[in-house]
Amino acid sequence: MSELDTYTKVDESEEDWEVFPMTNCTYVELDHMPTSENWEALTDAIRAGKHFYSTGEVLLEKCCIEDGKAAATFSWTFPMAYAECVYSDGEKVSSIRIPMNDTKPYDRRTVMFEIPKGMKWARVFATDIAWNSAFGMPVFIQK
Repeated sequence: MSELDTYTKVDESEEDWEVFPMTNCTYVELDHMPTSENWEALTDAIRAGKHFYSTGEVLLEKCCIEDGKAAATFSWTFPMAYAECVYSDGEKVSSIRIPMNDTKPYDRRTVMFEIPKGMKWARVFATDIAWNSAFGMPVFIQK
């Protein structure tokens, strides 16, 4: 789950606390809104990896990670800087970065990554020109 950091500009009193401007939120894909009596749909979606983190200006709309490839659909407010896929065989962590400096504001794109076969996990990340970002948690690759 994403975290929230606070800081104080002056005294250490709660009334003076501020939030860091780059606070990530957790976005969860749900078929329906859970009731206050039953949060099972939410916890199941989080366990299944159907969530991502974002500051809000970049969204990870869809992601599919399989052995040897990954695809992610991002939408954004500001022009993008790059998309990245980080992956590991369990010993070495590597990444593929795809420049996206040809993008325009308020758009979307599906980015395809070719990763080596046999990797244990991978995750996707994208950031815009203002360093707002969206990223998913590692997905363990089924062989």
